[in-house]
Amino acid sequence: ASDLRMKGVYAEVDHMGRSVKAQLKYADKTGAKFVAVIGGTELETGVLTVKKMADGTQLPIKCEELYTYLTMEEK
Repeated sequence: ASDLRMKGVYAEVDHMGRSVKAQLKYADKTGAKFVAVIGGTELETGVLTVKKMADGTQLPIKCEELYTYLTMEEK
């Protein structure tokens, strides 16, 4: 999240320990366009699951490609 913020992308991290379902509900309520799911497997493999909130599609995205993906989808 801090890397994205340094590049001008608004990013939040849940520190409240909410379930994934609750976090997705919050993201939808706040108008988030994307959600990146990051857990143990994602940290180990370096591949995140990114959900496009508008249509619910989910894609595996490499950590180092996340910024590019987000900025390309915004256009």
